[in-house]
Formats: sequence, C-alpha cells, structure tokens
Amino acid sequence: MNRNFKPIIVKHLTSTLDNVKLIYLFGSMSNGSDRYSSDIDIAVLCNEPVDKLMLWNCAQDLAIQFGRDVDLIDLTSCSTVLAMQVTQTGELLYGSEPDDFRFNLKTMSMYQRLQEERKLIVDSFYLG
Repeated sequence: MNRNFKPIIVKHLTSTLDNVKLIYLFGSMSNGSDRYSSDIDIAVLCNEPVDKLMLWNCAQDLAIQFGRDVDLIDLTSCSTVLAMQVTQTGELLYGSEPDDFRFNLKTMSMYQRLQEERKLIVDSFYLG
C-alpha cells in the first residue's frame, strides 16, 4: 500500500473529530509487516471520549477511501493493555511531543499498576 495514506488519515480525523490531540498508526501497517489483506489500525486521543457511532463512521469513511478494513480505537476508552501496545509499538502520526510524552507516561503508570494488581491476584491463587 502506498505510504501516502498517513496524511489522509490525519486530515480526515482532525477535520471530522473534535479536539484531536494524538493519532497513532499501529499494528502491521506501522511495522512494515502488512500484506495486501491487512487492515489499518489507528488509535486516536481527543480531549473527550469520542461517540462510538462517530468513531465507526470515521473508520468506515477511511475504509472506503483505502479499500481496506480500518480499526479505529479511542484511547480514552480502550483497555490499558491496548493503550500500552499502541504507545510502545505504534507510530505517532499527529500530535505534539509534550502531549505524546504525557499520554505515554500516564499509560505506563496505569500499566504498571495493572501488573502489580495482577501479581497480587496470581500470587493469591497459587498460594491458596
């Protein structure tokens, strides 16, 4: 797929959604392992949670434009594990370095807390 699709994603999302702070490309399209049948995985962070129907409509608009399935997630409402995957392996397409840094820091903190909580649960399971 032509790599000129990235500016199209940014333009579409920033003109359609309110107060977009960050846009990431993640998954196979960001690491170069995409194939002809690969979908496009995009994560967006806005000041407020994005209406699910609006998110779906944006994904469908992009899917029609690119001729591929598009998965568009809202970083304000996704799981901590998915947010961590996006920040660690994704490519920042749009947003300022300070906003990216703050979101990465918040996500890492939440992920660390999740890991600590999981450890307590696993330890109590094995220790009876």
